Amino acid sequence: MRLCAASAVTRVALACLFFASCQCARVPDFTFPCDTGADCRVGMLCVDGYCAAADGGPDAGSDAGSDAGIDAGIDAGIDAGVDAGFPPWWNAAYASRAKLTIANGASSQLPIGFQVGWLFPIEALIANGPSDQIRLVRWNGTAWTEQTRVIDGNGLNIEWMWLKLVAPIAASSTDTSYWLYWGNPTPPAAPNDPNLVFDFYDTFNGTTLANSWLVNPSGTTITVANGEAQLETNESIRLPTNYGTGIATDFALRDPVYAGRWWGGFQLAGSFVSTDPWVIWIARNASSPAQIWPEFTLDQAPTLEGPRRTVPTNANLYGVDRFATHALYRSDDTVVYDLDAGTISLTQSLNLRFTNESANPLYVTMARVRQTVFPYPTVTRGPTEP
Repeated sequence: MRLCAASAVTRVALACLFFASCQCARVPDFTFPCDTGADCRVGMLCVDGYCAAADGGPDAGSDAGSDAGIDAGIDAGIDAGVDAGFPPWWNAAYASRAKLTIANGASSQLPIGFQVGWLFPIEALIANGPSDQIRLVRWNGTAWTEQTRVIDGNGLNIEWMWLKLVAPIAASSTDTSYWLYWGNPTPPAAPNDPNLVFDFYDTFNGTTLANSWLVNPSGTTITVANGEAQLETNESIRLPTNYGTGIATDFALRDPVYAGRWWGGFQLAGSFVSTDPWVIWIARNASSPAQIWPEFTLDQAPTLEGPRRTVPTNANLYGVDRFATHALYRSDDTVVYDLDAGTISLTQSLNLRFTNESANPLYVTMARVRQTVFPYPTVTRGPTEP
């Protein structure tokens, strides 16, 4: 491939843009600078500050040969770099990049559309710069495609990034086609619509509850304001979708003043009856301070519990990754407990549900549904280039 019709010096300079760091060899001095034709040899003219053959004679042939040689060398170098796993630079407006390695340690394939999340130290890369400069792109071997990414801002240095797989990853295999770019102090808005990444997503914007939700008691108007759904005493909401194993949910709940039990997670499908089975986070004791913990039950014989934690008064992000005989419980995206049910197998379809039996309001600020697998895939960020 020929980079451009400019001088050989320009072509070599442009070739360097294909690599994060490269040592560009000095171009052989086969052209001579000039001010007028008097500075050039017989049969040559001064064109744009350089001597050039006027008649297509030996000098022209020599220049053409040199150009062809340089073009061939540049092309070979670029092709070799791409073959070695260093694709051309996606966008020169972004000064740095790093390759992501997604490793699937599960015994099954990760399908197209699977959501992969990982702890992402955004401040370490951009300090106080705009987060829109964090771009996710994918190299398919011939071209770049920018991808939608979602960043969970769970607190200082506790961000998680999420992407949706464009291509499947086989069992016990890796994918190195995704790259991060950053280093642009004035970036345009990045593609970050969570609805394009997750199977379901709701941040309760506006003033009415989305039609996706069913409400109990029937006919109740749930208050929605300031990005929260407010559940009063004995109010519940649930999604009618039936979710099996290999599905996870993350949700943010806020309980400013504990005054009775409430819960969120997967529960009996098709009903608001407060009965088994369930795989939930539940707060249901009036000790001081109030506590919340994981629960998993098929028929309440037995009901398995995880470690108890103090109920935060601000919004906290909880998560449940559901499998047949165990569940991963998350807080701020991080797995805090792996509840092993042993021989108990809970494979029934369940609904995502939130119920408040407290005397005070419970606020739901976000809810989403995504795919999951065990063990969960890992993401490693490679060295920063250049």
